[in-house]
This record gives sequence, C-alpha cells and structure tokens, in this order.
Amino acid sequence: EEPKIVILEDDVNVFVFDVLQSASNVAEIFVSQLGLAVHPDTKDIVMIKRIQQGVLLRRSHNGLPMIAQILLSPFSEATLDRSNLAQCVGEVMHSPNTKWSKTTAIRAFFRNGFLKPTRYRNRDRLRHLAKRLMQGHDVRPVCSTVPPRVWQKYLQKRSVQRRAELPSENAAGEEVERGEGSGAPWLYCGREGVVEQDETAPGACCASCSDWSVNCGPLRGKQCEDCLQSQWALPSDDPDDEVAFAEDVLRIAPVKDD
Repeated sequence: EEPKIVILEDDVNVFVFDVLQSASNVAEIFVSQLGLAVHPDTKDIVMIKRIQQGVLLRRSHNGLPMIAQILLSPFSEATLDRSNLAQCVGEVMHSPNTKWSKTTAIRAFFRNGFLKPTRYRNRDRLRHLAKRLMQGHDVRPVCSTVPPRVWQKYLQKRSVQRRAELPSENAAGEEVERGEGSGAPWLYCGREGVVEQDETAPGACCASCSDWSVNCGPLRGKQCEDCLQSQWALPSDDPDDEVAFAEDVLRIAPVKDD
C-alpha cells in the first residue's frame, strides 16, 4: 500500500533524538538521529521520517507503524554522572570490535537475555560474573548490545569510586537489611504482604523474579515499594569493587549485552 498524506487539524510535535546504535549495514557503532512522535489516534510513540510535505510514519514488516519501546533510566538529573556516562559512550563507540556480528545475533536469539540472581549466591560467583561481563564488552555487537554495554560500563566505573553506605531505613522509616545468598544485593524490611504478586508491581526487578512471594524479603525476592525507593539506583556499598559491580548489574541492569 502506497503511503498517503493526511493533513491534521492540529500540529504534531516531533522529537529528534541522538541514538547510539549498532546495525548490520554499518561497519561500526555509530550515532544517528531518530524522529519520534505521538500517534494522533493510538497515542503510541511511533517512529517517523521527514518528507517534503511533513513527516511520514515508519512502517514495520507487517505494514503497521513502528512503535518505539522506551525503557527509562533509573538515574535522575541529580544522580546521573554525566561525565562518566560520556566516557562510557566513547569507549563503546571506539572499542576494537564494533562491527555488527551475525554470530552474536544468532547466539542472542537462542538464549535468555536475563541474568538470574539465583545463579549468583555467593561472592565468588559475583566476582566471576563481574569478570565475564567485562570480557563480554570486547565481543562484536548486535543491535541490542549497545544499551546494556553502556550502562554496565557506567556501573563498573562507579563501583571503583568512593561509595557511601546504603541506608539503614526505607522510605517508610522501617529498618532494612541486606538479603542473603542471591538476595544479597537488595535491602529488605521483612514486612509481610506488602508486595503485589504481579511481576510488573513496584519492586519487581526483572522477569526472573515473577515467582517470588508477596513479602519484602527478608532473605531474597522482591522489594516493597518503600525499600525500592530508598535503595533505587544507589551504588552497592560492598568493599569489593567486583562484587559491588556485579550486585549493581543484577539489581539495576540484569541483562546480557548480547
């Protein structure tokens, strides 16, 4: 079906973003510009391109508008270290192996991208995870590689800096303690019945946590909203840099970069 021009009664705001990405038709990780707009009918955030008469909706393989999935960063204007982030972006762009990889794409297609906290029950396994993540940053990328690689580099650089102790109380004034085993990266108040069962409820860190209980810990599992708000994107206070890095990845960005 040929695209058609529709003149709307109201103006449509267009948002242009600089996007760091990897693509099969480009020899390196690069920065491109991406246009987004709110669809006037569905209210979805859709991808667009500029044409002479205005903008045109980008179409996916099934002919429908391409909807942008936007995952919000846990960092805010106050907590984000912009110089650290800029350094990480530069390192990802200029690493030795930046060409899109078909081998990496096939491997990524056939395996689960989530890092399961239950696999990392002790400090040795956390250290092993930290080393494996850093080694993976030298592997040739695919499209989905870029975001986790940048943020994992960010968390690693943060882990070698001076870090404050984690809070002893949550947002509700309840005392909190670290969990045990695979729950060690999280702070829990131990209250019962304060966590919703749905995996999308506040405090659900990832899909692998969907079978955890409705209690806030106390040893492992989901956090209640108060504990989540108090810990949020704070760095781990573990004295071991590698353990701290692995804990932050499992809590904030629990995905593989390929």
